Amino acid sequence: CGPTGVVFWALTEPKEVGGKYHLTTEEGGLHHVSDHASDPMAICAHFVSARILVTGMADGDIVTWRGVHSTNRIRLAHPGGVYDMGGNTSTIVSGGKDCTL
Repeated sequence: CGPTGVVFWALTEPKEVGGKYHLTTEEGGLHHVSDHASDPMAICAHFVSARILVTGMADGDIVTWRGVHSTNRIRLAHPGGVYDMGGNTSTIVSGGKDCTL
């Protein structure tokens, strides 16, 4: 997470015994459901399962990711930014600049 977007890392196992592991990256892409001129910065993240990530954005939105693709965006969950998150596959709790959960 950061000012250049969300980057997902993957470690691939060697194909042969004694071979090298390879680290690859893939940048996540936000689907646009608003009139943002540019994507806001992700300032916190929480994995709710192995392939589902939730990010808190500087503009107050919460974005759900499956793999490297955004699948849902909750607009203005917190005015001023989402600073922390926790939860599981059925419930997410977020805290924001507004000092509320």
